[in-house]
Amino acid sequence: MKRFSAMLLVVVCILTALSACRSAQGDGTDASAETAGERESEAQGESPTADTGEHIHLFGDQTVVKEAGCNESGQSERVCACGEKETEVLPPLPGGHTVVNNVCTKCGKEASKGLKFEKSADGASYTVTGPGACTDADLLVPDVYNELPVTAVGVGAFGNSGIRYAAVPHSVKTLGDRAFSRCTELRNVELCEGLETIGSEAFGFTSLTEIIIPDSVTELGGTAFEGCMKLKSAVIGDGVTGIGMYTFYACLHLTHVTLGKNVANVNGSAFYECSNLVEICNRSALDLTAGSDEYGRIACNAEHIYSEGDSFLHKTDGGFVFYDDGDEPNLIYYEGEERELTLPGDYNGGNYSLYRYAFGYTDLTGVTIPDGVTAIGEFTFFGCSDLTHAIIGDGVTTIGENAFSGCENLMHLTLGKNVTEIDENELGAFSGAERLVEICNRSSLDLEPGRSEHGRVAVRAKRVYREGDSCLCQTDDGYVFLDLGDSALLVAYLGDETTLVLPDFFNGKAYAVNDFAFNNLLYLAAVTVPDSVTAIGREAFSYCERLKSAVLPKDLTKISPGLFYNCSHLESVNIPETVTKIGRRTFSYCSALTTVTIPAGVSEIDTYAFENCTGLKTVNYRGSAEDWSKIEIRNFNDPIKKAKKNYEYTGL
Repeated sequence: MKRFSAMLLVVVCILTALSACRSAQGDGTDASAETAGERESEAQGESPTADTGEHIHLFGDQTVVKEAGCNESGQSERVCACGEKETEVLPPLPGGHTVVNNVCTKCGKEASKGLKFEKSADGASYTVTGPGACTDADLLVPDVYNELPVTAVGVGAFGNSGIRYAAVPHSVKTLGDRAFSRCTELRNVELCEGLETIGSEAFGFTSLTEIIIPDSVTELGGTAFEGCMKLKSAVIGDGVTGIGMYTFYACLHLTHVTLGKNVANVNGSAFYECSNLVEICNRSALDLTAGSDEYGRIACNAEHIYSEGDSFLHKTDGGFVFYDDGDEPNLIYYEGEERELTLPGDYNGGNYSLYRYAFGYTDLTGVTIPDGVTAIGEFTFFGCSDLTHAIIGDGVTTIGENAFSGCENLMHLTLGKNVTEIDENELGAFSGAERLVEICNRSSLDLEPGRSEHGRVAVRAKRVYREGDSCLCQTDDGYVFLDLGDSALLVAYLGDETTLVLPDFFNGKAYAVNDFAFNNLLYLAAVTVPDSVTAIGREAFSYCERLKSAVLPKDLTKISPGLFYNCSHLESVNIPETVTKIGRRTFSYCSALTTVTIPAGVSEIDTYAFENCTGLKTVNYRGSAEDWSKIEIRNFNDPIKKAKKNYEYTGL
């Protein structure tokens, strides 16, 4: 069992300092002989010893052990005579693949094979129409097929496929509508000079991180890069004259755009919802003003607009990208792959802030914010649904609007001692953080469990404390419990099983299932809650859209509001005989539920309890028709009112 410490995650590094290079101590020879021996050792590629007897490595020249490719790193190494090695990562070759006659001229890799083609009407060229038998994750589109040029990638040719990289050769003139749309693994694409048209939604909803549009492109379709939420940089070539409707819509992490010199028209929605677009290199004649809604809102959030000179964006060795215009720097985004992340202690020796959406919609699981950070901007961690814990250092004074909204698995938060303000917008800085049950509050803010002030940070809290360790524990099979001493709460499930039988006890004691514990667990198909469980909180299984069956404890007295809300595949559930009330929205939108058995002891069915249960045809009622008439059935429960009733039902 894993116990969450006050820092939530303890990264244990075991450093083994066993040297393979130990030399014998001197044997009494004089200094001149010793020096001569060292020279001889050096001549043989060995290294002299330090006074301590520790071997000092003398490495030879770097030798390439893996050549760098056009889209993959290489490796070189150098070796000491003792066998110790030093390695160095070689960056990919610049410019990506250049495919000529179906072979890359730089790295020698052959173009992808097995693709589907269609000959043009005039018989002069081919269009790639789909992956066919090709399973390459790294796609190199051929420039020749059957001795004719390949001039187009067809409409939807690779849409929804699993490719990670695509190189489009100089022969291709047209990328059709949706050519690579919704390829969620596609991170890099190389477009060559010669391309003329990029169709609508050609790269929409992919994971591209940057795009360079060649000068040869003259037509850039609307929605071409819509929803590319990982796109950071876009360079628009000099051939483009207009940017269409929703071309870069909802590219939330787009930070830098270079406009080509001939861009003259930008549709009013072209850059809508590009909230992080802080820098524009404007080579066009457009008169862009920072903060203006003109020209498709391209400059709405701009901080730096320039036509010549250097960018204010700077990347550190750790993959952190900062915007530094001379005032306090801002961390804009992170390019690395770490999911358990400790942010830099400083930037160039000074403090910095976290910019809006800096980590929004990323797959972070944990974050530690050091004392060098002074502010957390709006939407900074918005939608980080995998984030389970956050440690905020003592340098932070403010937490912005919706900073942690939608962090549905956030369970532990540590507030630094200098936090004085948490944004109080309509929803709250922590809206949607429904599993935030534990807060280590080192600040002066007065936080009480269940209260909604201070950005709703403590509205779901069960424990707020200033000193001591976390009481959150994760079991080996993925259940997370909050240990409250005499009792416990099941807070979340972080495993991947589709059929669950919950534990009978936690550390030998009974427990309750907390509010939202299994909410939005999309893969859950069946669940059994044992009789030892004392209570089940509101919306505990809501939005489990694949949940088909649920077994509840036999002594449960209340079905909490929204317990199975929007479980659209739920077909069967037992309502224990001890239940007296069915809560608000308990079965709302359970459209697959055809039959329900209701105990005789139920006296109230709350508002919306069976709303939009469109498949409900039969109600098996344990009591009499007279008893049924006495049940208080509140509004918006037409499905259960209209369903056929089987009174005094005795079946299972």
